[in-house]
Amino acid sequence: MAFRRLVALLGGTANVADLAESLLDWPDETRGESRRRRWVFDYYGQASPPHTRR
Repeated sequence: MAFRRLVALLGGTANVADLAESLLDWPDETRGESRRRRWVFDYYGQASPPHTRR
């Protein structure tokens, strides 16, 4: 349901490959965090910070 809302925010269009990868990565502990962070920076139109390891 959340991804349907996100696509609606994009005006009903989205990069299908990126959306599919995001759906698969989202619940993953490592890849999901990185993916969610990128979405937030993309949403606000900011450059993503360099990847940092914890």
